[in-house]
Amino acid sequence: MRLATQVQARTQQPTALGGQSRQLLVRTHVHESSRGSRQNARSRCGNPLERSHWWGELAPAPQGWLSMVQRSNPTSGRWAVALFALLPMLLGAPARSQDSPFQIVWVVIGEASSASDKDQAHAGRQLFMASDLVSKSLANVKIEQVDVAPVVNQLVIGERLCLTKMSIRTLGPGKEPVGGAPLTIHVRQDHKQRLGLSRSKKDICLQPNAAGEYPLRLTSMLPARDGTTRGAQVYIRVSDPNKTPEKTQEATAADVP
Repeated sequence: MRLATQVQARTQQPTALGGQSRQLLVRTHVHESSRGSRQNARSRCGNPLERSHWWGELAPAPQGWLSMVQRSNPTSGRWAVALFALLPMLLGAPARSQDSPFQIVWVVIGEASSASDKDQAHAGRQLFMASDLVSKSLANVKIEQVDVAPVVNQLVIGERLCLTKMSIRTLGPGKEPVGGAPLTIHVRQDHKQRLGLSRSKKDICLQPNAAGEYPLRLTSMLPARDGTTRGAQVYIRVSDPNKTPEKTQEATAADVP
């Protein structure tokens, strides 16, 4: 009786295994068929790439979350992809700006008027109004050259220099002197605190508090015949009396085109 039972159990076991094999074969065939149909559908739609591939190319973000957003709302999904694609560039922008080279910024500290045969040069916080510039423009006054002397001014720390003591002259198209021409005075913004500026309506004076070389620009408010503005640049060289002065190269050109 026991032998007959064992023979019957061994006979039914291959049958059960065969049934499971057939079910597994059918499931595998259905899975392969559905995956082939999805690949064919993507090929017909012009997108032969796998979803995981192009998601990874667009943004290194969690693909499951982005896929869920796109399935729920296609428009929001596209915006999410664009946001994550731009995120590395936005994060990298501050680093690039920090690596940018240092830029020199010039600031206006006042105005000057050129000397004439009868009057010396003047300087101050504001010497000209808009109506003055309009009247000179209507009179067709052109400034072709600005001359300022001396080009190099040697000072020690604490020594005072006023612009009215300098020679400021302007020339017209025929090299004729033009007196009273309006000029703007510029210094570098990073030098402004060290120059010890004092400004009034009648003069602008410098009293540097640190050693160094400080350029000073005077630019015409009236254009030349070609529409550009002329100017000149001079240098304020300040030395420390308690230190041995260093050798510096003399400036050769004061006029700034």
